[in-house]
Amino acid sequence: MKWRFRLLWIGLLLTWSAPAGADNSRLMQLIEILHKKGTLNQEEYRMLVGAAQESAAPQPVAASGEKPAPPTPVAPVQAPSGKGLQMTSADGGLEVKVGGRLQVDTGLYGSDVTDNASGTELRRARLDVSGRFEKDWKFKFAYDFADNGVEDKSAYIGYEGWQGWSIKAGLYGMPLGLSEATGSLYGIFMEEPMIVSAFKLDERIGLGMETWGERWSAQLALFGENAAANGVDDESHGAAVRATWAPVLDKTRVLHLGGSLVHLTPESVNEGNNDRNGNGIRNENVRTSRFRSRPEAHVNMGRLVDTGAIFNVDAIHTVGLEMAGVWGPVAMEGETMRTWVARSSGGQPDLGFGGYYGALSWFLTGESRNYEVKSGSFGRVAPFRNFDWKQGGRGAWEVAVRYSVLDLNDENVRGGEERNLTFGLNWYLNPRLRIMANYVLVDTTVAEDPKLFQTRLQFDF
Repeated sequence: MKWRFRLLWIGLLLTWSAPAGADNSRLMQLIEILHKKGTLNQEEYRMLVGAAQESAAPQPVAASGEKPAPPTPVAPVQAPSGKGLQMTSADGGLEVKVGGRLQVDTGLYGSDVTDNASGTELRRARLDVSGRFEKDWKFKFAYDFADNGVEDKSAYIGYEGWQGWSIKAGLYGMPLGLSEATGSLYGIFMEEPMIVSAFKLDERIGLGMETWGERWSAQLALFGENAAANGVDDESHGAAVRATWAPVLDKTRVLHLGGSLVHLTPESVNEGNNDRNGNGIRNENVRTSRFRSRPEAHVNMGRLVDTGAIFNVDAIHTVGLEMAGVWGPVAMEGETMRTWVARSSGGQPDLGFGGYYGALSWFLTGESRNYEVKSGSFGRVAPFRNFDWKQGGRGAWEVAVRYSVLDLNDENVRGGEERNLTFGLNWYLNPRLRIMANYVLVDTTVAEDPKLFQTRLQFDF
């Protein structure tokens, strides 16, 4: 590999040392040949082409005896691999990135007791605008247009003027576990594990703080309700904290450990004259909660396990532990979560629900999952060679398996128990385009055990 890097640096030196306005056609031909042969990857190719074009651009000529005229400020627009479309103002005080994602799903379901309807779905159609201003300030606005509606996903402003620290305020995802931090865009499977679906907080309006080092990260959030909340009673509120540590951290070897803790006071609901759960509640506000999950499939799929509304809830406490590892092309991850529901009124007992999952994946083409210390999560996968029918590029191929358990039975609440076994296949055609396939075997205690096959076409920019 040494000769490859020497060639790269020689090319850069040639472009940077060439006279202004020089003809770089031969050098461009050499770069194109090396790229087509696969000697240069996408990032190296863009670097050399950009440097060659810059050196060939005509420079302003100063009049005799005058200093050279300064270059005219411009607002460059660029789209580096996997980082979206970026624009910078002429004075450099504002940087804006436009991004988005599209996920188109299909579901082919084998029915058990209930007739599960196969079909298609626009799972996500998201557009976001993010960036920085005045050096240390950042912002993000994200909206999802799936399901014939508009949903606020992010709307916050942050500050990163302190090294290794940042704060933000507005609407954003609350910290709770590895799968939630990694998100749908970079996750191994199409849908999140059942414990995440049942216990997560989703996006909330809050005030958050993050800090990180070479091998660790920590997030703290104080939050209220989501952007759609407009009730006349007290909204839910609480606090969440997550910490991660990577004692082993190399490019292709990672050991990740982490934990989360959430305290939540549920929203207050006016029950009017209705009695619920035999508690004799009349004309008073009560705090309620509910836990449920789909069977790790979404197209036309309802929830098989569901506690229903739980009344007289004083507080909810959730604890999560997480671990992940990367050894070259092989990766594993697992999490366990436990939620306690405290009820001090109505004569009802306290409750406890929980579950876990474990997943194993393997890149058949040799790539590795990309770990990001700052967020304590996994990021974008870049194939060694993008799919190219003419040049023989095959992209990256990944196989995976996940075992997932969720138990929503305790005391007088019988929400059901479910165990899923999911097989996954991912084809990364390039860093922005992926095709996914999942096959889910479902086993529940509610006499519903369907077999679910689903696919996804995913594109982001």
